Amino acid sequence: MVFHHARTNFLRFHQSFKSIIQINSLYFPENVKVVLPQIREYARRRRRHAAKVIPDNSLPFTDAVSLIKAVEVGKPNSTWELHVELKFEKGAPPIRGSIFLPRPMSKTNKFLVFAKGAKAQEALEAGAHTVGGDELISEIANGTFKFEDINKCLATPDIFPEVTKIARILGPKHLMPMAKRGTVTNDIASVIKDLTGKQEIKSDKSGVVHLGIGKLFWPITDLKDNIKTILQEINKLGKSHSTKLSNKDIITNVALSSTRGPGIYILDYKILIEKANEKLIL
Repeated sequence: MVFHHARTNFLRFHQSFKSIIQINSLYFPENVKVVLPQIREYARRRRRHAAKVIPDNSLPFTDAVSLIKAVEVGKPNSTWELHVELKFEKGAPPIRGSIFLPRPMSKTNKFLVFAKGAKAQEALEAGAHTVGGDELISEIANGTFKFEDINKCLATPDIFPEVTKIARILGPKHLMPMAKRGTVTNDIASVIKDLTGKQEIKSDKSGVVHLGIGKLFWPITDLKDNIKTILQEINKLGKSHSTKLSNKDIITNVALSSTRGPGIYILDYKILIEKANEKLIL
């Protein structure tokens, strides 16, 4: 009986061994490439995503300007708006900066300044809207201060440690002073003078910069110069935030619109930057 079981097990092992030998002796061509359906579909999606897609509503710069002006023919005080779509690495922070435009918009900055003594008086004389020290910080912390149209905030180094206590309030309003931005300084008057008339640049969560760049009744050369300056600055700011894209253009699309007019993608925005001195005639 024991011999019978041993013989049965040996025969089973021998049959399995023969199967393994047969499988190993099969010929598999070296150049045959096996691609699973999921991998093929993933590669197809990657190629579609990488392909350059030109939006349907795309026009050269001069044609886009002519069309928007025709739509807004009865509203010459409407504002030109520029929308710049950016390409970022995953996890890269949004860009943020400020720039002097060749022809600035007539927007007045209102300054909130944290300072004491002579520096507080200096800020008031330089044109600051609201100036204060510990009492102003307490008022903001208690929620009784009304920010209204305040869009810039400065602080002197001696009071800055106290200002950090209300960072959770100033931060979401983009008003928290920071030394690396030059808004924590003892030279309050000079900073107020420099920031007056500057255009702020910042991207939203989806990586798009939106900003007003002029009025419809402006000459096209002024509009073109403002766009050129903004795109160059955005490229510079974007490359400083991204290591992989440091040698490439950070801008993927540029659209132009007006207050109530259509948004039109600019086909030749790269040429607009490179040939900024070329005359454009409508």
